[in-house]
Amino acid sequence: MANKRKSFSENTNIALFNQVNGICPLCDTPLLYEKNGSKYKKYELAHIYPLNPKPEETIVLKGVEQLSTNVDDDDNLIPLCKICHGKFDKPRTRDEYNNLVAIKKGLIAKTKQHEIWHQYQIEQDINKIISSLYDENINLDVEEIEYDPKQVDRKADKSLTNLTKRRIKSNITEYYPFVKNKLSYVEHENPGASDIISLQIKEFYLKQKQKESNQQIIYKNIVSWIQKQTNSPSEEAISLLHFLFKIVRYSDVTTK
Repeated sequence: MANKRKSFSENTNIALFNQVNGICPLCDTPLLYEKNGSKYKKYELAHIYPLNPKPEETIVLKGVEQLSTNVDDDDNLIPLCKICHGKFDKPRTRDEYNNLVAIKKGLIAKTKQHEIWHQYQIEQDINKIISSLYDENINLDVEEIEYDPKQVDRKADKSLTNLTKRRIKSNITEYYPFVKNKLSYVEHENPGASDIISLQIKEFYLKQKQKESNQQIIYKNIVSWIQKQTNSPSEEAISLLHFLFKIVRYSDVTTK
């Protein structure tokens, strides 16, 4: 029995439109156009796995990953411009299907990250440290620190890129004394704040670790979370995060 084509609600359209940031994920074309001061749709909600697969499509898509058993579920829908939708449907190919599944999985993961961001807050005292990293002259003379940055190599797995590991080690060496002093200053002004910040970041890290084993993705998610929570430019958030990531991911190093 064939599935009936349904009309999706305005809320569903808005949620899926926002998920792709109003851009066709296949060609980067804006999904709205403006005329006479009003905006109009120029996209369609495409079924990734077909609503009613034809016999030849059933053969082409045999054994592929499906993001939902319900073809009308949001996880099986994606806004595409009308041209890309037509090309995707006719003729349907396995490679194009797998590519769109991969894109949708990335969008779903991003949406879930945004939901997690709203669940986990961070003390705004952290902005004082970010501002100081941005505004103050920092003495980058290498000082003796309480741990060996080479521990990063021993703690990281192959999912963390060499570039990220080098950045972490470099920033541990250069920024550790400065950030440690700033944390002490924040703690003096607001007793308990530094512990709360560390616990909040560690809690968010553990939530990431529960959902994701790839350290590079975890690192990126923590950077994005801190940037979102503090409304900071990425350079500031990342500079600080190299240090905070060390506290969270390699916290046992300082106890040895």
